[in-house]
Amino acid sequence: MTMTEETESPEEQEVRRIIRVLREKPGIAEEVRRALLSQELLELPGHFAKFVAKDGDFGSLKDDVKALTGDVGDLKGDVLEDRVRARPDDFLDEHVTGGTVLSRAQVMDLARKAGQGLSLLSVDEAKALRNADLVLVGGRNPESGKRLSAVVEASSRAGRHDVERARNRADILSRHGHTCLAIVVTRYPMEDQWRRLAEEASVVVLTVGSIADAA
Repeated sequence: MTMTEETESPEEQEVRRIIRVLREKPGIAEEVRRALLSQELLELPGHFAKFVAKDGDFGSLKDDVKALTGDVGDLKGDVLEDRVRARPDDFLDEHVTGGTVLSRAQVMDLARKAGQGLSLLSVDEAKALRNADLVLVGGRNPESGKRLSAVVEASSRAGRHDVERARNRADILSRHGHTCLAIVVTRYPMEDQWRRLAEEASVVVLTVGSIADAA
């Protein structure tokens, strides 16, 4: 017996003996391996249950991904709005050319004057136009040359609310003597139900997709 074995406990000596037998008897070692493996397989359902129990973590991850997707969608929508305002002719020239795009400050001034009773617009009308993505006045119909204005809503993925906002805000200018187009600019094809709604409401839908993004 070695010095190490003399200092070991009986349990440690027994373990050492078993290891020695397993090394000397490969057949016995294989039987033990199969027995241990079978036990591990029997324990798999329990391990899986513990894994599933952590599903809340995945739920949180899904929520984070969903929120991130929404943020990216909002960012794309903001970028599209900025592009439409900066280069309206690139998007609208088949429907209305020329004219003046009212700046945020000009629309805000309309709202201020409406609040003071100094504008033909009501306060609610002025606020609605203030929230429009683009208000263009004094343009021309490219075919007839007649005066034409437009109110534009730009959205990465447009739907019912965009159609309704464009229509309602264009109607404001129409009530005050403008011939006004209601236009929705979107990056992706609109769902059939909202496209039909746009047709019924005489709202022009412009799907610009990657063409405008690449410009």
